[in-house]
Amino acid sequence: MEKGSYVAENRFGHEEWLFNHECLVDGHRVGFIQAISKSRRKLAGQDIEILLYTKNPDGLWCKVGRIASAIVLTETEATEVVKKLSNANILQAMGADLERLKISGDKIRDALATNIVNIRFYPKDCEVLDPPEPFKEQKLFSKTYPRYLSYKVDSTDKFLELIKPPAARCSSTNQKKVDQRLRRSVPATTQDPKHDRLQNTIHTLLKTNFPDVDYEKNWIDLSVKIEDIQFIFEVKAASSVKRCIREALGQLLEYAHYPNHNEKLYLVVAGDAVALPDDRLYISFLRETYNLKLYYACYDWNDRKLNFYPLINHFADS
Repeated sequence: MEKGSYVAENRFGHEEWLFNHECLVDGHRVGFIQAISKSRRKLAGQDIEILLYTKNPDGLWCKVGRIASAIVLTETEATEVVKKLSNANILQAMGADLERLKISGDKIRDALATNIVNIRFYPKDCEVLDPPEPFKEQKLFSKTYPRYLSYKVDSTDKFLELIKPPAARCSSTNQKKVDQRLRRSVPATTQDPKHDRLQNTIHTLLKTNFPDVDYEKNWIDLSVKIEDIQFIFEVKAASSVKRCIREALGQLLEYAHYPNHNEKLYLVVAGDAVALPDDRLYISFLRETYNLKLYYACYDWNDRKLNFYPLINHFADS
């Protein structure tokens, strides 16, 4: 179990919202990366490509995502972004996420702006590797590459050199605690307040446009009837469309057909991850191969609307 880190001591990391599609400011997704934080003053203002990696529960060092183009924020820019997050009630929602897990929301609400956001990027430039891809040279990591630091990499994802933070360090106003304490990381929880917000938001949008909308009826997240067509929605807050489909499709098929029903329902996986070209190919393949009336509906937090793939014109079949 991890010891001595911010996550182990506080039971969360500021990176928790990196793939939260709600965190949009002026069309950019904003977030925090600890490794960038340590080198932020050196990288501020630069447009960089980011390879995200971590150590998985099995002890393997893995690539988990890429951001093709990200701007590292200056302190002034980070302060302005946090103001906009607060004005949009997103900062308050982040605090509420913590409070649902019995963690003080003040840990995020009162944090320095540069500890809440330090990068911005367009959602289209972000790719989540699913499943994560283990590095070939596993032995190098434990000896050569400490966590939470930034490194330059080449075109083959080979680590080249450490991006060293500035040598200067500000004086602390607090002395270190000297009492002994045990630090343990906290097991993951299945509670997901973001899912609830996404479900509620899509429900409100449907209710605004259609009179016949059900919420949690027969355990189905959302369902709406348009003329003679019944759509059922399974909402997922996963960071990629592929993962949303993986988590939702079995539930949708069960709701529509278990134990042997042949209901003509249109199946909608709803999330806020943007559908990439491979995701669209996958959805088309599933529809054609299994004759499924399957759709992916992406909620755009910026435009406040649902974007369907394949396109639904007034909720009619494409």
